[in-house]
Amino acid sequence: MPLIDIFFSPVETIDFLASNPRFLSALLLTTVITILATTVAFERGVIERSLDQKIQADSRLQQLPEEEREEAIDRASRLNAYAAIAGAVFGPAAGLLGASGVLLLLVRAVGDTQTRFAQMAGIVAHSWLPATLSTLIAIPVLLLKDPESIDFDNILPLSNLGFLFSPQEQRRLYNIGVSLDLFSFWAIALLTLGVSRLSGKSKIAAFGIVLAPWILYVVVFRALSG
Repeated sequence: MPLIDIFFSPVETIDFLASNPRFLSALLLTTVITILATTVAFERGVIERSLDQKIQADSRLQQLPEEEREEAIDRASRLNAYAAIAGAVFGPAAGLLGASGVLLLLVRAVGDTQTRFAQMAGIVAHSWLPATLSTLIAIPVLLLKDPESIDFDNILPLSNLGFLFSPQEQRRLYNIGVSLDLFSFWAIALLTLGVSRLSGKSKIAAFGIVLAPWILYVVVFRALSG
């Protein structure tokens, strides 16, 4: 079963997915676990608290008159809450389509004309399962830990380098540190193996293909958004 075998027999699983492309079960599993974790975080007030902290720290809001500032904070809180819900429901599918498309374009750029989108989507969906595992592990943390002490962007702080930076004073560096995560590296390793097996390129070349869009994601969507 690829959903399980990807953790224990990645080479055999990737070869199976290359000849039998499938991604819906992995995508569905990731979506369900993401929605469950987001629901728990909402129920425990973790998301609301994290969003409020980010909004309150926005220097542009501090320059507004008090009444306008309160209205802007309330409006931003509602929009961000809707965005979190939409991200949980549609984010995994959008991410899978985007990542698979980008990686397919990159392997085509280096000369591979055989790999099909369904094959790449199957590899990406199953390679992301370590990240899904981290989300699953986060659920009991959300349930048992004091909500006031949880950063929704870093529920498992021991798995990454975010602890090296202050989330208040060094937010962008903190976001980069959070992205340097054991589960992310695990997923990158699986993606590298998958791209290499699909395209016939060396693991070093495949690593470069995988690493380039990941670095762009970290810089643009993690660091600059901080």
